Amino acid sequence: MSDDGFLHLSAASPPTESVSDYWKVIVVDDDKFIHQVTQLVLKNLVIEGKGIRLFNAYTAEQAKQIFNQYKDIALAFIDVVMETDEAGLDLIKWIREQNNNHSTRIILRTGQASHIPEEYIIKTFDINDYKDKTELTANKLTATTYTAIRSYRDIVRIETHLTKLIQLVQSASAFYSTKSVEAFANQSLSQLVELLNIDAGALQVIKFSPSVISSTQKYSLLGQVGEFAEVDHLTQTPPDIYALLNLAFNQQRSLTHNQYRLFFNAVSEHTHSILLLKRPAKLNQFQISCLNIYANSIAINFEHSSFQSQIESAQAELIYALSNSIEAKADHTSYHGQKVALISKKIAELIGSNAKFCSAIGYAAPLHDIGKVIIPEHILNKPGTLSEAEWTIIRAHSETGAKLLSQSNHPITQTASKIALYHHENWDGSGYPKGLKTQSIPLEARIVSLADVLSVLAEKTCYRDAWTLDEIKTYIKAESGRKFEPRLVQVVIEHFADFKAILTLEP
Repeated sequence: MSDDGFLHLSAASPPTESVSDYWKVIVVDDDKFIHQVTQLVLKNLVIEGKGIRLFNAYTAEQAKQIFNQYKDIALAFIDVVMETDEAGLDLIKWIREQNNNHSTRIILRTGQASHIPEEYIIKTFDINDYKDKTELTANKLTATTYTAIRSYRDIVRIETHLTKLIQLVQSASAFYSTKSVEAFANQSLSQLVELLNIDAGALQVIKFSPSVISSTQKYSLLGQVGEFAEVDHLTQTPPDIYALLNLAFNQQRSLTHNQYRLFFNAVSEHTHSILLLKRPAKLNQFQISCLNIYANSIAINFEHSSFQSQIESAQAELIYALSNSIEAKADHTSYHGQKVALISKKIAELIGSNAKFCSAIGYAAPLHDIGKVIIPEHILNKPGTLSEAEWTIIRAHSETGAKLLSQSNHPITQTASKIALYHHENWDGSGYPKGLKTQSIPLEARIVSLADVLSVLAEKTCYRDAWTLDEIKTYIKAESGRKFEPRLVQVVIEHFADFKAILTLEP
């Protein structure tokens, strides 16, 4: 095959399902037969409504050209030995470091024994699986492709949500007056709806009854998404929506009517809020909870006319939603992220940290395990003993999380990046990924390490019951000076009643 021909898309038969979009998959191998077999197996595959579009590269240099041209390659099958004995490994290093691509899932394939040990390759190179070509039967190749593409999908989703979260945080400086409250609410509601994967028009309305806040009855719009984006006043809504809003406000309750879902919140005696969704798909409890929390938080802040507090509350809810979407993969409750945040902030306050540090760690702590998006659920929730290879995959989540968060220079996300990277370090240096010890471990990571363990031990999982509070106290005392900083353990023990209240919170 000529050098000019490798960039063409494989002329595969169309999938059996009708698709309008494709996952990009590249095969990097000097064996033409491998390309043909991979195309034969994957050409009709449809994953979540999208087909497979194959790219063929026969050398590492050809693959680099493709990666430079396309930034959304979901999966790469890479041979180890091509033009050199380590061409595939050198390519992987280039993809991750020089091409700065940490999203593409990489399956390393080899048809002959490598002089480099498999364990070393898995530990050293950022790959997602290492397979002998003889292992990849048609069924296994299909299963591997499904798993890898779903992992890529989750990473892209998290990166998109993180970008929106960063934009929300960075936009705070633009909102110093109450004149900007509506603009901020519009932006945050739009991002929340997208974050929760809710495909629906959304409208939030606040009703002020006569009080110190408003001398007359008044309605304010605090968020208009989708088809409601051009609505500037309640009277501009269609008659059926206007009637439903008034009915919900008068009856002071949530309503479901035909294509509409209305969430009512009594913010105070004189201030009520309704979040209306048009044509939402069936909502799960997590989505409903997030919507209610969000709507209530925005309304409270609007009532108080404190825009700074509005920003902090909305940011917190979005961070919790992002945290919970990650924790949903693991066997944690949907409240784990909030508990870690509350515990971390409380510890920081008790050791005398300044208000800015306490606030920052409260926002950053829920993102400590954002890197878990790379871990397959069967490993994350495995009830039995993990193999060494599985432990290697588990441990990789710290560095992956740090990489995702380090894309922003904002102080809160930088704090979250340090927490993600170092919260599994131990006080005596026996932790990972860097083996740091004592004061060389950032304070925020030392705090979240203890907070995370407190929350996890108090939860029931698929492989053990929740620990009693006495058992938890005994454990952290025993780990003082080994896993945890003694000063932090002492503070928790002395104020354990405060932490008990957090640990026993219900979602």
